[in-house]
Amino acid sequence: TYNVTDGCGNSSACSTTLTVSDDDAPTVVCDEFTVVTLNSSGYAYVFAETFDDGSYDNCSPVDFAVRRMIAACGEQPVFGPTVKFCCEDVGDDVQVEMQVTDYIGNSNFCMVTVHVDDNSVPAILCPAPVTITCLEDPTDLSLTGEPTTSIACGSIDVTFSDVSNLNLCDVGTITRTWTATAGNGTSNSCTQTITLVDNTP
Repeated sequence: TYNVTDGCGNSSACSTTLTVSDDDAPTVVCDEFTVVTLNSSGYAYVFAETFDDGSYDNCSPVDFAVRRMIAACGEQPVFGPTVKFCCEDVGDDVQVEMQVTDYIGNSNFCMVTVHVDDNSVPAILCPAPVTITCLEDPTDLSLTGEPTTSIACGSIDVTFSDVSNLNLCDVGTITRTWTATAGNGTSNSCTQTITLVDNTP
């Protein structure tokens, strides 16, 4: 409000409205490169703030959002509080975009390259202990059984090694160690006991 008074004390006033606006987008700073490791289920959910490296605004706190640049893992390239990574990303560099928004709605963006690793360990369940005769072949897996394996991502290579404790008549036990090795190099093992008997008088 402006008040104007002359030398005789006469005065008048008028008012005007001033609108204060913030037209400046936040200053955005990203981690240009980061590594994400999938969990045992083969997924990773990463918060948008994880990619921030000191973004700020001149007037207010800021909010973060993130999106993939290309649809994958069941997600479309839309902004949200987290971004999802999955098995199909393993070994790849995935481009994501982080959005920083101030309280008035001004936004700024930056790009992050995400390398996705899989360190999951394969699960293995050995077949039950088994008894066969000394005339049967202990390397015949249709007789002795095979393990059950699983892993979140990729394939599994299954091998076994035997430690025999047999007499001259091939009677005794074989301790069989099964090993499941994943494509990422991790492995897991279990043991099975095979007993060989002589039932012939």
